Amino acid sequence: MKTCQNIIKIIFLITLSFVHSLTLKKIKSNTNQEEVEPGWVGGNTLWAVDQAGKIFNSNSGTWKQVDGPVLKFITVAENGRVWGCGPENEIYYRDPGASHFVQINGRLRNLSVSPNGSLWGTDKDGYVFVRFSDKLPQWHNLPSHGLTFRQIALNGNDWMWALQNDNVGRIFSRSSQSGWFSGMRNAALKQITCRNGICIGVAFNNTIWQYNPQHNVRRFEQVQGYLAFIHIHNNNIIIGLDNNGHVWTRSTTDLNHWIKMKGQFICISS
Repeated sequence: MKTCQNIIKIIFLITLSFVHSLTLKKIKSNTNQEEVEPGWVGGNTLWAVDQAGKIFNSNSGTWKQVDGPVLKFITVAENGRVWGCGPENEIYYRDPGASHFVQINGRLRNLSVSPNGSLWGTDKDGYVFVRFSDKLPQWHNLPSHGLTFRQIALNGNDWMWALQNDNVGRIFSRSSQSGWFSGMRNAALKQITCRNGICIGVAFNNTIWQYNPQHNVRRFEQVQGYLAFIHIHNNNIIIGLDNNGHVWTRSTTDLNHWIKMKGQFICISS
């Protein structure tokens, strides 16, 4: 009996690998294999961090290394201020036009910035903290009611999404005035990003899931492709990183046409 179970398991794994390879081939067949420069996507300057923690931006239309601390995470606010987290969860920012990063108090493993400037993030234990503005620099611990999260993603000033801090990635949401709502049970995500009402995330198996309220469907829907990290650029261009850190891009409406961009990173934002 045990031998039969092992054989069935092996057949299942081989079939899964075969289907995965066919999907990747399909993506490549629909993709321009010539790598484009980051300036191709237009819009705001892109910022990225590579495997060694070095910082790059695309201000000149091509990738250029920028002086700064070693980072593992980077995100850009609507006002152009760049935020980052270091390997020991240190928090840094750099203002537009500045030549250096400044460290602030606090320790968080990732960050999300609202359009009004409030700063949200999770610490190493998954608890949520918020700093409302530069004028109110102290951090406030958001009541968790027993929940911990791997990541927070703000969608405007008042609504946020959160991924539970476990290997399931259950998706929660809340407004700034409410408690946490459990929802979107059809997708289990390890990372999520939101912009202009659109949210998109990647699951633990690197499948891509998109939520668009304009579709009038309260659930995440799987779209084509496999990515390890994903970001919505300011002009609704999707930019993502595969398992090897290679950069891919497409629009939020053209779900099947992925274009490869120059660069190799662990995190990207704009």
